[in-house]
Amino acid sequence: MEWRACLPSEGPLNIPVITGRGRYDVGTVPTRVRRTMNRSLTAVHCSETVTNPQYRGSQPSQPSTLTLVLLNARSVSNKPQLIHDLILEEDADLACITETWLGGEGGPPLALICLPGYAIQHQGRLEGRGGGVAIVYKSILEVTRCFSVVKPGLEALHVAIGARDGIGILLGYRAPRDPATSLPELADFVSAALLGSPRLLALGDFNVHAEAEVTGPAFEFLETMASLNMSQHVNGPTHVGGHTLDLVFSTNWSECDLMVTDLVSVPLSWSDHHLIKCNLSVALPPHREQGPISMVRPRRLLDPVGFQDAMRGVTADLADAPVEALVDTWSIAATRAIDMIAPKHPLQRRARPVPWFNQVLRTMKRMRRRLVHRWRKNPTDYNWIAVRVATNLYLTKVKAACRSFFANQISEVSNQQAELFRMVHDISGTGSGDRPCDELVYES
Repeated sequence: MEWRACLPSEGPLNIPVITGRGRYDVGTVPTRVRRTMNRSLTAVHCSETVTNPQYRGSQPSQPSTLTLVLLNARSVSNKPQLIHDLILEEDADLACITETWLGGEGGPPLALICLPGYAIQHQGRLEGRGGGVAIVYKSILEVTRCFSVVKPGLEALHVAIGARDGIGILLGYRAPRDPATSLPELADFVSAALLGSPRLLALGDFNVHAEAEVTGPAFEFLETMASLNMSQHVNGPTHVGGHTLDLVFSTNWSECDLMVTDLVSVPLSWSDHHLIKCNLSVALPPHREQGPISMVRPRRLLDPVGFQDAMRGVTADLADAPVEALVDTWSIAATRAIDMIAPKHPLQRRARPVPWFNQVLRTMKRMRRRLVHRWRKNPTDYNWIAVRVATNLYLTKVKAACRSFFANQISEVSNQQAELFRMVHDISGTGSGDRPCDELVYES
C-alpha cells in the first residue's frame, strides 16, 4: 500500500443531508433540455478585454458548481464508448468510476473513455478479476493526487480539487467478501483523507446494504463514519436487486461552504448498478485560471430588417452636426442595436469527435438513446430487451469501426519504424505525442 497524505487545512466544516429530486426522479420527470451547440456562431472583435474567466460561476462572489457522476462500470474494456457517451451527455466535470477491472497498467480502455479536454487518475486492482477505481475530470480543474490504496478486495483513490483548502474526493471500491477486515480499513482511509481534506466527499461502491438495518461490521462502519462527522446522502436503491450499495458521504461540520445538491439515482441499461449524479458547490474556485473569453454573436439572430428599424431616425436631428458627432452617434446607436438584436455570448467549445466515429454510429447512438428514454419511462421487459439489443449492436459496430480505423492508420506507416512505434504508443495511451484524450495521466 502506498499513500502520501496532503497537508492539513483549516478547521471543521458542515454539510447538511440533502435528498435531491432531479430529472430522473420517478413521477416528477421534467422535460429534458438538451444542451446543444449553436453551429451558426460568428466571432466578433470585442473592444473590451474580458479578464475574468467564466466557468460555472467561478467568480469569488459566487460558488463554483461541479457536476459529479458515480457509476459502477463492471469492466471498462467491454463498454468504453458507452462510458464516453455518458460523460459527454451528462456534461460531467467529475466522473467517478468503480470496478474498472483493470490492473495498474491502465492502457487503451482508459484512453477511450477519456474525452478531449479531460484527464484521468486510475488505481487498478492488485490481482485477479474485478475492482479498480478511476476518476475522469475536466482538465480545467486543478486536481492533485494525494494517496492511493490497493489491497486484496479494496481499492481507494484520494485526490484534492482546487487549492490547499479545496475539495477532497475519496473514491473507493470494496469487494463484498471479508467485511470484518475491509470495512475497518476503509474507515481508516477515510480518516486519513480527512487530515488533508476537511471538505471531503467519500463515495463509491462499498457493498454495504444501507437500505436495511445493518449489523456487525457494516453497523460499526456507519457508526465510525458518523463519528467522523460524515453524512450519507443516497436514499433509495442503487442496484437492480433493490439494494443501496453505492454511497456518498460528505463532511458535516458546523461551518461549511460545500454543498451537495440535486442528487439523483437512475438505472443504466448496461450495468446492474444505477448512475448517481449530484452537484457540488464550494465558495473557492477549484479550477485553473484561464485566459480571456472569446465572445461571439449567434449568426441566426442577426436580422438586417430589425437592425434597420432600430437605426431608423438616429441621425434625423443631427443634419447640421459635424462629421465627428455623426460618427460617434452612429457608432453608439449601432452598438446598442446589435446588442439588442444579437447579444454576445461566451464561446463554448465542445469536445471534438473521435475520427472513426462515423454517421452510421451517430445514428445508432441516437436510436439507442431513444430506446433508453422509452425504457426509463416504461420499464417493461420488452423495452429492456430492445435496449440491450441496440446496445450490443452499437458496441459491436463501434469496435469494428475503431479496429478498421487504427488498422488503416498502422498500415500506412508500416514501413516507417519510428512512426509506427509512436502511433502504437499514442493508441495505448503511453506515448508522448498527441494522445487520444489530449491530457491522459496514468498514476498507480
